Amino acid sequence: MFGLFRKKAAQVEVTPSPDLNLNPEWNRQWASFLVNDTQAVITTLRQDAGTSQRWALTSLLAINGGAAVALWGEDMQALSKVASISALVLGIVASVLSAHISANRAPAYMFGLLKHMGYWYDVQVTGQRDDAKERENGQDFGGVLTASRRLPLALGYVSLTLFIVGVSIAGYGALTDPPKQERASNSK
Repeated sequence: MFGLFRKKAAQVEVTPSPDLNLNPEWNRQWASFLVNDTQAVITTLRQDAGTSQRWALTSLLAINGGAAVALWGEDMQALSKVASISALVLGIVASVLSAHISANRAPAYMFGLLKHMGYWYDVQVTGQRDDAKERENGQDFGGVLTASRRLPLALGYVSLTLFIVGVSIAGYGALTDPPKQERASNSK
């Protein structure tokens, strides 16, 4: 996005003045660029964000679910087995919750983008900018994007951490519990 900004901004020869509305033609050109750039961001978010979310969810579900199923039949201490499978199941829950929250927050940041684009459509037509609206849109837009990504990302890391914890507990349980054959020979 910033590469596009620099490239397009270099083509605009009119420089802005401290008063936002002294040069309406520059405002129209700038607004045209921002409308096109925002449309590209919306298209990218719709296509790429959904795909990467699906891959992340699938990966987290696969590693946690696969490990939980694999450990079910392992011969180890009961406490280790319960603790490790519990951690892996919580990892599955965290990954599903991450995907759910991310999907539910998508309309919030799309609304911010559309509001941003609507303002620049108005500027493109009228050539008149409003400093207060620009600050409000910038704060809304940045805050919504940051907040909407923070919790799902944290839950993804929680899921991965729970996988590591679950596998570590299982490893400890398997190493500290003697195999069935050894226990059977010791009991005779």
